[in-house]
Amino acid sequence: MKIAFIVRGRATLEARLKKIGLVPQDENFWKYPELAQVEVQKLGFSPKECKQVAAILGEWKHRRGSGTYWWRVQIPAEWLAKRGHEVAYVDTITKPSKEHPDLPDTFNEYDVVVFQRLSQQDIAAALTKDKAWLDGKKACIVYETDDLLHGVPLSNPTADTYSEGVLNAIDLFLQQSHVLTVTCPGLRDYYAQRTGKSVFVCPNSIDYERWARPAAKNDTGKVRILWAGSKTHDADFRVFEIALRKLIHTHRNKFRLVLFGSTPSPIAMLAKAHADVIRSVDVEDYPQRLSELAPDVCIAPLSLRADEVNFNVCKSNIKRIEAGALGVPAVTTDIATYNLDAPEGAVYCKTADDWHAALAKMIDEPDYRRAMGAVNAAFTRRNYNIAETIGRWEVAFEEGIKEARKAKP
Repeated sequence: MKIAFIVRGRATLEARLKKIGLVPQDENFWKYPELAQVEVQKLGFSPKECKQVAAILGEWKHRRGSGTYWWRVQIPAEWLAKRGHEVAYVDTITKPSKEHPDLPDTFNEYDVVVFQRLSQQDIAAALTKDKAWLDGKKACIVYETDDLLHGVPLSNPTADTYSEGVLNAIDLFLQQSHVLTVTCPGLRDYYAQRTGKSVFVCPNSIDYERWARPAAKNDTGKVRILWAGSKTHDADFRVFEIALRKLIHTHRNKFRLVLFGSTPSPIAMLAKAHADVIRSVDVEDYPQRLSELAPDVCIAPLSLRADEVNFNVCKSNIKRIEAGALGVPAVTTDIATYNLDAPEGAVYCKTADDWHAALAKMIDEPDYRRAMGAVNAAFTRRNYNIAETIGRWEVAFEEGIKEARKAKP
């Protein structure tokens, strides 16, 4: 198959490079921005121009460094290529015209075009307007999402991003798609009902060529409890904050919280004395940095509040399987996001008392903790190894191609 992932934002950066006089001819320019920057310095550009290129590459690195890009584009794309498929990253959807006859025809050049959370209103309107072109397209269109875009709770900082206009654009993309790919059963059920189309669960999975190192040995004398995430999870820490207060009272000086990426506001005051706050790193360095933090247990709280639970049910179980890749146990909220999987190497919690009891046992019983970590490692490798689950992406794309053929006039 020839597969194109629509990667938003690159065309703008390419235009800025062109103004400087630099037209990258090799995909590796974007894949390895640090090396590209070194090569540009060898081409005779002025110091000012090199500085501009560095800024542009820095922007690209930031965009590319999102977790969504990592789990839903980069890893599957690389493994699809390893399976013999031709994979490309495309920024804009184009077709030949009288003014630009040499433009590639995106929908006829590829067998599969993946819209990864595409939401731009202008693109949706343009595609809808040009219905004749769409009706004659060769490619299967796959809409890919890892979040419930139509149900972002107001407590989430990204809620304002999904205005009525943006959601209407997403609905237009969904209408144009032949199949959808998602991360979990909750998303599958929601979007199957919303669209009436086939929705395939392609779970986030561990690339063991990158996650080759288990958690480093903790020699601090305190159990290290790791949470990794962004400010979008503030609401998920309301219940955990109560458990943390109790844990500080019952197990003071026996554990250390490690917050990697951000400090959730409900525990910000407690974190000052009881947590190490670690800055986020480039996504390529993420697995190694997690290992270096030497966690003994990973946590993944999610809110069960009525106005937030539907969104959280549609989250992926990524924090559970990251713990498994590190060889440590996971303590998570008792929610379908996690509890659809067997509790092999994981403990599920509903109340603050549940959280306190689970973490207290992890602290008090090192043999139990290590045994749970080994079980979680085996569970994750058995169920969430990208070398195996990449086949689900292939099935989804193959079914999408069949749907596209049936839909052709």
